[in-house]
Amino acid sequence: MQFLQKAMERGVLYLLMEAEVVAELKSSLLKKIIVNYVYSFLKKIFKQDEDIMAIPRNRLMRVGITYEI
Repeated sequence: MQFLQKAMERGVLYLLMEAEVVAELKSSLLKKIIVNYVYSFLKKIFKQDEDIMAIPRNRLMRVGITYEI
């Protein structure tokens, strides 16, 4: 948290949220294919990167979470 406070004091800080969805190991083959491959494909198509938004790299912090369904 101190890192965020210091960065905010120096200027603007952008937080870019990333979420990853994966199928559980005990899931059926169909569910694994749909979740792991189709979701990954859709994520690549609709991805908005920091390059598109013109965010300077020294002002960007990536925050991520993984959902296992």
